[in-house]
Amino acid sequence: MYFEQLHQRLIANLRRRIQNGELTERNLAMLSGISQPHIHNVLKGVRKFSPEIADIVMHRAQLQILDLFERKELTEFLSKGVPTELRYCQVPFLDGTLGPGLPTPKLSNKSTECYSIPHSQMNMLTDPVAARLAFDPEMRSVFSGNEVVLLDQSEMSRAFLEPQSSYVVLTPRGALVRKVKRVGDILVLSVETSSASGEQLPLNGRNILEVVVARVVWLTRQRRWEDIDHFRSGAASS
Repeated sequence: MYFEQLHQRLIANLRRRIQNGELTERNLAMLSGISQPHIHNVLKGVRKFSPEIADIVMHRAQLQILDLFERKELTEFLSKGVPTELRYCQVPFLDGTLGPGLPTPKLSNKSTECYSIPHSQMNMLTDPVAARLAFDPEMRSVFSGNEVVLLDQSEMSRAFLEPQSSYVVLTPRGALVRKVKRVGDILVLSVETSSASGEQLPLNGRNILEVVVARVVWLTRQRRWEDIDHFRSGAASS
């Protein structure tokens, strides 16, 4: 990354904030003490900020250098020289809480919270995300409220259901974590793998991927010690 690229990213950030209504060219000119025509020409790419002016603009717009980098870039840079098996990757958090009676959490570009997972595990997942779980009375034997869950959005794992896995399923009662079994055009949702019966959710011709939105990789309660010990032993043997 060089100064010219940082300048381009600063301009792109300012343009995006103006397009989103967070700033106007006039506001930016008043905040930074720079004439509006000069601001306009810089945003058009006709002129450039000097380093001193760029510092003033960033300070008044409450931006720092690290805000101009993607999370992935920072993670890769900090991982340089670290053996692959010891690296960690940052997984974004969904906005909101996952559970009955709640709106389905979404991934937001404004979310800055993330969760660290081993690099070796990241390679086995598709678009992984983390989420917090609300208390679910039917799942109290599995998890309590405010625990963190890691989710894999792989279409393959959602289309071909594994009996031992749990999934996030969109239901009329909200997005729920359940064991899922498909019987024809019906999904049978249960708490335990051994359950012979459970809540039935008709697909009504929908693609299963529209209803089963993620596979649960682990919950914090299950992962806290067992996975750490397993990860350490694997790293030591490599």
